[in-house]
Amino acid sequence: MCKEFYEKDLNEAQVDLIFEKLYKGIILEIDAIDNGVNQAEELKYSISTNLSSRVGVYNSPWNAPQGAQYSQHAQFKKAMKITEKAFVHKLYGQVNIVLPAKKIVQEAWDARESFHSSNQFIWFEKSCPWKEHVYELEKTTEQ
Repeated sequence: MCKEFYEKDLNEAQVDLIFEKLYKGIILEIDAIDNGVNQAEELKYSISTNLSSRVGVYNSPWNAPQGAQYSQHAQFKKAMKITEKAFVHKLYGQVNIVLPAKKIVQEAWDARESFHSSNQFIWFEKSCPWKEHVYELEKTTEQ
């Protein structure tokens, strides 16, 4: 990923928002899985491709031969690389994709009456991640 995508000048509110999204989108999931907290009372299926599962495969098998290949340190470093990539990918997405879309959605939201007098329709000049921003705007409008 290009250097300019990492050199962002974010204000405190944006940093707080990104922190909240990362916490809810990755940290809370890992913490819940590690502590045995299910997403629902009755699970209809098992998810075995989440980050915790992908990291878990680097735990040395109980019957692995002794040696450097399966050392706890070597396996931990492999798991760290996967975790780092997942975290950086989420961070990149929030900073460079989701956050910039917020302005586009806000502008479309503010102009919705000029698009249709009912205020029930929003027109976007270009595609962007809009759902979570619209849900937040709806919440603040209802209050």
